[in-house]
Amino acid sequence: MCAGCTSLLEVAIVNISAYVQDLPTVLAKLTRYGDRYGGRTRERSLPVDMRASEVGWVAVNTVSTWCRVLLEETPSLVPPAKKDMPAHCRFLLRHVGRLRVAEYGAEAFDELTDLEQQLRRVCDRPADRFYVGPCGAGGCAEDLYARSPLGTVVCRVCGMEHDVPERRAWLLKEAEDRLETASGIARAVTVFGDGLGGEAQMADRIRTWGRRNRLTPHGHVTVMGHERALYRVGEILDLLAQDAERRVG
Repeated sequence: MCAGCTSLLEVAIVNISAYVQDLPTVLAKLTRYGDRYGGRTRERSLPVDMRASEVGWVAVNTVSTWCRVLLEETPSLVPPAKKDMPAHCRFLLRHVGRLRVAEYGAEAFDELTDLEQQLRRVCDRPADRFYVGPCGAGGCAEDLYARSPLGTVVCRVCGMEHDVPERRAWLLKEAEDRLETASGIARAVTVFGDGLGGEAQMADRIRTWGRRNRLTPHGHVTVMGHERALYRVGEILDLLAQDAERRVG
């Protein structure tokens, strides 16, 4: 790589580290992002931004792969912490000089700069409104956006008023057949549902259900070299409802 490309790669790695740390907020989908310049999509949105989830997996795999390539070539290098993406990015940044002169340097440049662009498209969007689904009143398909997770929102096309908590609950129900990790579901439930406690507590609760065989995994996904179980969102919602009924009883 020339000096100019090396500088671009360094900037890309720094940005990747920052974007990856922003992904949890984007993944919670506090807003729904639309194309400001094109037509409005009519596809029903889910309360978890699956694009962010997919790009997150791509980021983990891409960055960890290039770290592994460097470590295999030079075993004396000190490896980064396994579950620490910023540490992986710092590792790459420290060894950009090795990538610059390696025969695979151009490939690393292409993959990492492309990853930066993917992350930018997902993360660099306005976060001022919540998406609460299409209107649906009298066949109206206008997308609804609310500035608060409480209260109401009025459709700007037909004038119908909608209850925001009810719309957000509907969005979560639409995701019932989705498969996600415990942390991904916990994020959606705590933001869009009535989960008790915070995101970390909810994720632990889901994993406990799995260990006690109250939940059945539907496949697995590898994240940073660790296998994570995938659960169906609807089954989590059912268990939450059952626990709520017991508390009321």
